Amino acid sequence: MILAVGGPPSVAVPTMGSLHLLDVSEENLASIPHSPDDGTVLRSLDIAGFALFEQGFEVSNLYSLANGPNGDLYIVDSGANSVFHYDISTRALTVLATFPEVENAPGVDPPVSDSVPTKIVYAGGNKFYVAELTGYPFTPGKSRLWQLDTFGNLTELLDGFSTVVDIAIAPDRSGLVVVSIGEWSDDFGNFLPETGTIQKVLPNGKVEPILEGLVLPTSIAFAKGGDLYISSVATGQILMLENR
Repeated sequence: MILAVGGPPSVAVPTMGSLHLLDVSEENLASIPHSPDDGTVLRSLDIAGFALFEQGFEVSNLYSLANGPNGDLYIVDSGANSVFHYDISTRALTVLATFPEVENAPGVDPPVSDSVPTKIVYAGGNKFYVAELTGYPFTPGKSRLWQLDTFGNLTELLDGFSTVVDIAIAPDRSGLVVVSIGEWSDDFGNFLPETGTIQKVLPNGKVEPILEGLVLPTSIAFAKGGDLYISSVATGQILMLENR
């Protein structure tokens, strides 16, 4: 089980292919640091074991999760290229959707790439938005944004993006903010510095730039006042874009 019913405040945290329910009550937080066996971890769910040994996926990489209707969890496994559903009431873990491969342009090796989901956010009702990175060779313009419902139906929302690693709904619901980690270079063997971008998708589908020239941005989060926080896997920094 992932979420406790009643009891102290708690939060689900993904780590090492498992989900752990942690006790984050004020009393417990006052006595850090903690060890795995001191009662801080209330419950755990082995996502990698489910993906590899129960479902037969070759790779598992737990990457993000979102709460949905009734408090259920919707879990992105970017190794299995799937979203899993964890039913809080029945404690059942199932495969909700697996993303189709991406066809590359003629002459590109490989001819198809994995569709690698990276972030899921709850959009209200029975719908979610899911970001897609794609696999090697990370062809520009091949990343898509998807809409997923609680029945497992996948709908392509918008295409033409590159290397999308995170998305977030703007606090004022004015659009969807999209993070691209950067442009891949075989010569460099990585994503090129200062090619990362953050864009905003407006309700009419128009895409507007927010920031360019970033060094491997990997994650974003909005504060209550609308300030945007941006992390970089390359620099170890967290940047803040002030809402004005």
